Amino acid sequence: MNLLHSKQNFYRRDIDGLRAISILLVLAYHAFPEAIPGGYIGVDIFFVISGYLITKIILEEINNKSFSLLNFYSRRIKRIFPALILVLFSALLFGWFFLTADELKNLSGHVVAGAIFSSNLLLLKEAGYFDASAELKPLLHLWSLGIEEQFYILWPLLLIFFKSSKFKLILTLICIGLSFSLNIYLIQESVTSSFYLPFSRFWQMWLGAILAMQWDQINILVKKVESYFIYLGFFLIALGVMLLSKNSSYPGWWVLLPTFGAVFIILSKSESFLNTVLTNKLIVGIGLISYPLYLWHWPILSYLHIANGHAPSIHWRIAALILTFILAIFTYFIVEKRVRANSKKYLPSLLILLIFVVGTLGYLIHNKNGFESRYKKIIHVDQSFKADFLRWEDTGLVPNVDCVNSFKFPKWKVCLQSNDTHQPTAALIGDSHAFHAYWGVSELFKKNENLILLGQGACLPFINLSDQLGGTKCAESIDKLYKYILNEKSIKTVFISHRFFYINHESTSRQIDLFERSVDETFSQLKDAGKKIVYLKSVPEPVINPKLCVGGLPWGRALPKEACDFLHQADLDRQKNYRLAIGRVLQKYQEVIVFDPRDYLCEITKCSLVIDGKVMFMDENHLSRSGSLFLGGRLASYLDDKPNK
Repeated sequence: MNLLHSKQNFYRRDIDGLRAISILLVLAYHAFPEAIPGGYIGVDIFFVISGYLITKIILEEINNKSFSLLNFYSRRIKRIFPALILVLFSALLFGWFFLTADELKNLSGHVVAGAIFSSNLLLLKEAGYFDASAELKPLLHLWSLGIEEQFYILWPLLLIFFKSSKFKLILTLICIGLSFSLNIYLIQESVTSSFYLPFSRFWQMWLGAILAMQWDQINILVKKVESYFIYLGFFLIALGVMLLSKNSSYPGWWVLLPTFGAVFIILSKSESFLNTVLTNKLIVGIGLISYPLYLWHWPILSYLHIANGHAPSIHWRIAALILTFILAIFTYFIVEKRVRANSKKYLPSLLILLIFVVGTLGYLIHNKNGFESRYKKIIHVDQSFKADFLRWEDTGLVPNVDCVNSFKFPKWKVCLQSNDTHQPTAALIGDSHAFHAYWGVSELFKKNENLILLGQGACLPFINLSDQLGGTKCAESIDKLYKYILNEKSIKTVFISHRFFYINHESTSRQIDLFERSVDETFSQLKDAGKKIVYLKSVPEPVINPKLCVGGLPWGRALPKEACDFLHQADLDRQKNYRLAIGRVLQKYQEVIVFDPRDYLCEITKCSLVIDGKVMFMDENHLSRSGSLFLGGRLASYLDDKPNK
C-alpha cells in the first residue's frame, strides 16, 4: 500500500495560495468582525494544510530512510522559533511601558505559555475565545500554534513507531474518529473545551495526513469528479464564513465546512480560474508570509484596542493591518529566511536558549505581579483610592487562623466572621464575589449577631453541582458547606453571591439546565430547613481596569469619555443567559429576597465605576471595599423594606 503520493512530490504554489486565503480570513475577522463574522475558520484550514504537509515530508523521508527525529525537530525549531521569539519579546517589551501591573502580569503568563506552546491550555482555564476580554489579550491567538506544536510532538513518534503501512492507515482513521467524536461530545458539554483541547482538534490535521498517505488511491477514486473539487472547496469555506459567527457552537459539526473545504481544494488539480487565483504571484507571496502575518496581527490590534479603551476606528484598524504586513515582510526576509538558510549546527540550541530566556522573563514578571513599581510616576492613584486597590491578603481579610468551615482560595483558607463572640446567625456563601460582598453584608451583622463567610473561589455556590459547572472538587466542598448551613440551627439567614460567567453566551442548553436544577435544589433545601434566603445577583462588570478611571494613564493610553460609565445594555447582553436562567428558578420561589446591584450601580443607559467620589470596583469584575460598603448600605435599606419576606 503506497503511503506517499508520488505525483505530488513537488512544491505546490496552490498550497501557499490556500494559506493566503486562510490568513486573509483570520485578519479580516479580527479587524472587521462585523463584516466577516465567520472568518475565524481560516485557522481550521491551516490545521488541514499542516497535517498534509508535515505527513508528506515525514513519510517521504521514512521511505528514503533519511528520517531523523533530531533533524525533524531542528527544522521545526528553525521554522517556528525565530518569528515567535521576536513577537513574544516585542509584546512583553511594549507591555512593560504600556500596561498596568495586572495587565502585564496576565500578559507575562501568556508569554510563558507561548514559549512552551501551551497557550491553548492556559486559555482553557481562562475566558472563552469570543469573550469581550479576548480583545485585551495580545497573545490570545497563540492557542492554535500550541495545538499544532502539540500535534508535531506526537505524530512523528507514531509514524516511526508503527512500521506497517496498513496499520498506520488504520490507526490514523481510528484517531480521526475518536478525535472528531470528542469534539462532538465536548460541544454539548463545554464549547470552550472543544475549542481549545488538542485532542478535539487533532482530527483536522489527521485528515490532512490521510491525503498525504493515500494520495494515489484517493485520486483514482475521485478522478472523474476531482475537477469540481476546487469549486466545492471554495463553496464550503464561503458557506462557513457567511453562516458562522462568534455565537455559533464551534467547532462541533460546523467545523466540517472549512475542514472539508480545505481537503477538496488540496485534492483538486483543476486548471480553473480559482486555481489561477490560488497560484497568483501576489496570493502566493501572502501565503509565504502567512506565519509572521498571523503572529503580528493580533498583538497590534489588541494593543490598539487597549490604547483606545474601546474598539478602534476602521481607519486605525486598516493602519494596523498595513503595519502587520510591513512587520511580516521584514520578519520573513530579514529573520526567517536567514535563519532557515543558516546550516550552523548550534543554531537550534541557540534558538531554544533564546525562547527559554523570553519565557523566563515572562515568568519573573508574572511572579513579581507585573512590577507595579515601574509605573508609579506614570499612573498615579490618589491616596484616597489606594485602599480600594489593595490585594485581599493585604486588607486584613485573610487572617492567619484555622477553622473547620471556611472560604477557600487556592492559596488561602479564610476564616471570617463579623462578630465571633456569637454563634453564626447568618451565612454568606459563594465564589470570590461573596468574598467581595463580605465588607458590605457584614455591616448588617455587627451587634448581637454574626455573619460567617463560606465558599470557594471559582465555584458556584449550589448543591449537587455538576462537574460541567465547576468540577468534582467544587461539588464536594460546596455540598459540605451546605450540610453545615442546613444543620446549624443558629443560622437563620443565608446570603448567596456569585459571578455570572459560569452561564454565559457559550453555555450549552444542558449546562443551563444543570445550573437551574442545582439552584432549584439549593433553594428547596434551604426553604425546607426554614432558612431566610437572600440572593445577590451578579454585579455589572466594567470592561476596563478601574485604576485607569481614578489615576493617570500609562504611556500611550487613552480613555473614551464613556469608558468609566460603561454601557448598561452591553453588560446585560453579556449576562443574558445567566439572568434568564436564574429568573426562571426565582419565579418558583417568591419567598426568596432578590437584591440586584445594578439597580444602584446603573442608570437606564450606563453603569458607573465611580459614585460619589468613590471607586466601585477593584478590577474588571470584583467590587472594591468602597463599592461593597456602598451596596451594603443599599442592601440594609432594601431588607428593612421587606421585613415579612
